[in-house]
Parts: sequence; C-alpha cells; structure tokens
Amino acid sequence: MRHFIVLSAVLLISACAGQAIGPVQLTPAKPDSGAYAKVYLMRPGTERMMGFADNPLDVDANDKPLVRLAKAEYTLVTLPPGRVQLTAHNQTSFGPSHKIKKISRTRTVTLVEGQTYYIILRPIDGEFRGAYFMPEQLEFAEARVVAASLRATGPARTAPIPSLPQQ
Repeated sequence: MRHFIVLSAVLLISACAGQAIGPVQLTPAKPDSGAYAKVYLMRPGTERMMGFADNPLDVDANDKPLVRLAKAEYTLVTLPPGRVQLTAHNQTSFGPSHKIKKISRTRTVTLVEGQTYYIILRPIDGEFRGAYFMPEQLEFAEARVVAASLRATGPARTAPIPSLPQQ
C-alpha cells in the first residue's frame, strides 16, 4: 500500500512537470524558408481582476495549439501565408451561480507572405455570460501604443514592437 501511494505521488508530480507555462510556439512556419508572415499576438492587461479570465490564454491557429499568453504579454509567431483561423480559449465564470466554462472566440485573417500583422486579444466582459477574448487586427500605430504597456515574451523579446521602424 505504501509503495502504491509513493508511486501515485511520483506519477502525479511528473505529469504536472510536462505542462508548459508562458509563450509556447508549437506550429510556426520556418522563418528561413521565406514563405511566412509575422504575427504579433498581444494580450493586454485589465483594469480590474477578472477571476478565471485572468488565467493564461490559449491561442490556436487553424485548430492547432499555437501559444499561451499571460496578462499584459505579447509574442511573435511566424505562420504560413493564407487564411488562418485564430481562436482564443479561456475559462470564465458565468451566471448567478458563477459556474465555470470554457469560452472560445475565432477570427479569420488572411496572411500574405512577408507581411507583419498585429493581433490584439481584446478582453470582453460579457457580464453574466462570462468574460472572453476576441482576436482583432490592429494597424501598426495602434499596436505600437498597446505594446508599450506590455511585456515582450518569446521571439518578441528580440524584435519588440516599439523598436520596429515606422510602417
């Protein structure tokens, strides 16, 4: 019995050790191939606590995991050109009993090879329906203002938005 408890504890701990925290780029195009678009994904901070919606936000590209962002972070990913469905997933509490559910919102963007895109994951307070995040494309000037209050993570650390030349 004692060995069973120890073995169970070891399995439980080792299962948790495999979970990634922070930006994890899983399905990028190869930058050296030249056939890719740069996409900055930005998750702004919030004015107040949002409960479960404050947890890390998962973003998929065409139903494949792409990145996980914490509040007030942004990162850079490279994606192949063409139509891409960007989906933001988060947990939230809803209704008068504050039940927990997963909410997903999707936006389709058409990426052109060699171009740079700026996508904000805008928090929406759905009141009793729960908070969710809507992907929305920004122009460079607005992205530069938003990024000034965010922390660059992953590949964006070496190419932060505020340091990019005017477009």
